[in-house]
Amino acid sequence: MLRRASTARNFPVLEKVAGGRRNAERGQDKRAIGVVLLEWSLMVAGYYILYLSVNGIVTMMDPVKKDRGAGVQTKEALGKKADRSEIARLDLSPYERIIANEVLDAEQLEGGFDTIGGLEQQKREIFELAVLPLKRPDLFNKRGKLLGSPKGILFYGAPGTGKTMLAKAIARESGAAFINLRMSTLTNKYFGESNKLVSAVFSLANKLAPTIIFIDEIESFLRVRGRGDDAPWISLKAEFMTLWDGILTESAVPIMVLGASNRPYDLDPAILRRLPRQFEIPLPDPKQRAEILRLLLKEEHVDYESVKLGALAAETEGYSGSDLKELCRAAVMMPVRDVMYLPAGGSLTALDVDGLQAEHLRQVTMEDLRNAMKRVKPTGHAAQDYERRESAHAEHTAHISPAFMNTALSLLLQSLVQGHVPQVPGAAHGQAGGDGRSNGRSV
Repeated sequence: MLRRASTARNFPVLEKVAGGRRNAERGQDKRAIGVVLLEWSLMVAGYYILYLSVNGIVTMMDPVKKDRGAGVQTKEALGKKADRSEIARLDLSPYERIIANEVLDAEQLEGGFDTIGGLEQQKREIFELAVLPLKRPDLFNKRGKLLGSPKGILFYGAPGTGKTMLAKAIARESGAAFINLRMSTLTNKYFGESNKLVSAVFSLANKLAPTIIFIDEIESFLRVRGRGDDAPWISLKAEFMTLWDGILTESAVPIMVLGASNRPYDLDPAILRRLPRQFEIPLPDPKQRAEILRLLLKEEHVDYESVKLGALAAETEGYSGSDLKELCRAAVMMPVRDVMYLPAGGSLTALDVDGLQAEHLRQVTMEDLRNAMKRVKPTGHAAQDYERRESAHAEHTAHISPAFMNTALSLLLQSLVQGHVPQVPGAAHGQAGGDGRSNGRSV
């Protein structure tokens, strides 16, 4: 009995020991599970970091990914227009989507031939030569291969004469898609990518036909080839001309390349051959300048009792259409300047800009236009005048005779040897600075 009681008393101790062992085993199991979960978490995190790294490297190595996304947005925006809804349904390559960034719908181009002052003869010939065949290719193709638009037209002349406006007017009047091709779009640091972009220009133009490919300042891209040209640049030009020849042989495809240049003599002869029709766009004569001024001022608040467009046109010799636009812009600013008159020494922040109303502005007068002429000069006039003044100043200040230079150098060497500064002959006669007297002190 006594032994049984003793054993019974020891059971709680044994139970506690067994429970402790079970708790320890459970703790070990939990720690093991925690270690496994930690290892799995680290492995998953490592794989995710590896995925991000590889994806980032691939993205950086893809030279057209960013531009492709912008091209998709451009395609969708163009596709919303009713008359060019087929663009959204086109199957475009990644490179064609990049070129799609350069596409302007014809409805986005402001104004047609009626908004261009002067150039009546050029406008009529260009309309017959380019607009009609692009607008009705079916009609012209039925009459043979010769009765169609040329595949290349060159506009050349002084800056600001309306070359770009003519190109946009052709697209506007014909309803053609307008690819405003910039050379920065074609250049790519990755080898071979530029050639693919050039190919995409013509393949996209074929899908959007009728299409105008416009290249402003074309001589900067297709100038005369020389031995100093880089191999990639030569390859790019060759690719462009080869594909251009392709559209030349396909007369039924309504695609036209328009070039504008201020320096046509810098163009490669092979390019000039592909631009068979060339139009000089000269500076406007007095009659054309009057017409340009009329178009520019027709929506402005002008006092036509004082403004004589004929007289103003006669006084603006040498002004281009762009110069006349800036002149009119400066003139219509004169009434604003009168209302916002600021006395000498006044603070610009004190002007009551918010209180200015359009009805407070007076009409533009002839005096305003003449004052604007003092501010706006013909293109390059101010720069040329500054260059003349600077050249005259440099020639006046730097005029030193060779004999005087030889004497001055000889005496300088002598002074270094003898240790004193001698008198320079002729200095007293204004050929050198100073009063012509030696100070006689040693150096």
